[in-house]
Amino acid sequence: TVMLSICTGDSVFAGGAWRTTSGQFTDYYLTINSCDSTITTFLAVNDTVRAFQQIFICPGDSVWFAGDWRKQQGSYFFQGTTSFGCDSISEMALVHNPVPAPNLGNDTSFCVGDTLVLLPGSFASYQWENGSSLPQRVVIMSGTYRITVTDSSGCRGYDSVSINVYPIPSMSLGGDRTLCPGATLTVTVQVPGASYLWHNGDTTNIYTSSGPEIIWVEATVNGCAVRDSIIVDTFTVIPVISPPDTTLCLDGVYSVDISQPQGVAYSWTDGYNGPVRDLAESGHYGFRVTDQNGCNVNGSVSLFKQYCPPTIYFPTAFTPNGDGMNDVFFVLSTQTAIEYIAIYNRWGERVFFTTDPGATWDGTNKGTPAPIGVYVVVVEYRDELGAVLQRRGNLTLIR
Repeated sequence: TVMLSICTGDSVFAGGAWRTTSGQFTDYYLTINSCDSTITTFLAVNDTVRAFQQIFICPGDSVWFAGDWRKQQGSYFFQGTTSFGCDSISEMALVHNPVPAPNLGNDTSFCVGDTLVLLPGSFASYQWENGSSLPQRVVIMSGTYRITVTDSSGCRGYDSVSINVYPIPSMSLGGDRTLCPGATLTVTVQVPGASYLWHNGDTTNIYTSSGPEIIWVEATVNGCAVRDSIIVDTFTVIPVISPPDTTLCLDGVYSVDISQPQGVAYSWTDGYNGPVRDLAESGHYGFRVTDQNGCNVNGSVSLFKQYCPPTIYFPTAFTPNGDGMNDVFFVLSTQTAIEYIAIYNRWGERVFFTTDPGATWDGTNKGTPAPIGVYVVVVEYRDELGAVLQRRGNLTLIR
């Protein structure tokens, strides 16, 4: 009996043939003595040992196989010998696990007061640059934010994002305004680097208002906007009451008073100040009334001058008898400057003389009652133009 083992692929002669498979084989022989001899061979065929393993690693890691550190993906083989002297083949399939890919998004910016939540994705664990291990990050300040994630295979992935948090620009239009009628308000805003949008669509930094209206402007810097608004109103102004235009004689004076209930200051176009004045010259006089709000309202008055003929009047008779009625003689005049008044008797003797236009004659001559009769009155005067004129007439003295 013979016990034999071979490796797969080898052969042995037994049972009268080359054998490659396991089994029992018998050979018959004659000895030298012509006796029968039987040899039984028990043949065992040992298989080639094949070992296969698939190993997953993270990119950048390595594994020891066949005498070296293996990093690259692929199949690696190692051939050795078993204890039976047969081939032993080991195969390793090295596979890279996918790299975790956290995504913090693109670099971005936002305004103070807003927040941004960074969500890198779903992974086994998280590590932020500030030591946090939370799966999310709330951002309120500028900076560069970094995340390291680990998946269920123990592989790590990285991402970072830069974020700018811009301040809200500062801007103020001031308080509400009230304008005088006809006045305008120019509002100018200056915010460095800003673009502007007004309520009416204008995009400059200046707006002029005549009211009444609500105006607003929005200033934007780095995408951050601030808006302010004001109310522009208009004062109610009471119209002035102007003195009536008038016509006077050449020497006339027009006394005017432009006082108004709402007036606090008065000025004239010729430089005079005050509500009350006398106008002596022909012309158009403009004036301005300023109220308690500083609003101005204009008015005017015109004075026309014309030549007025003089008028001289005196009675043709009087009765100086002491009864209190018609006892004195006097002269009335308009538009004149009386030079003198003289009275003469029938013989041409002057019995009364005065340069006082308001003087009266009591019918005496040198302290003695003048006789009844007819007297001559002479009045010399000047008109508005300065011409010297005379008026004569008879005066009857009756007692």
